[in-house]
Amino acid sequence: MSAEQTRLHSMTGFARTDGNYKSSRWTWELKSVNSRGLELRFRTPHGFDFLEPALRTRIQAAVKRGSVNASLTIRTG
Repeated sequence: MSAEQTRLHSMTGFARTDGNYKSSRWTWELKSVNSRGLELRFRTPHGFDFLEPALRTRIQAAVKRGSVNASLTIRTG
């Protein structure tokens, strides 16, 4: 399959995943609504900005259009 065949052309939805690492718990949430172009917004804790370029690349490979909000929450203790 070509990259164009595997890309979504329109997207409205919500996804959430949780996990843990050592004594920390993390949650990723993705929210999207239809939009004419592709608009990506990221919210990550301080010090996790380095994740944005890879996330942007992966989302752009899967989604052709829409307004996508991705947020990472980390809880320690």
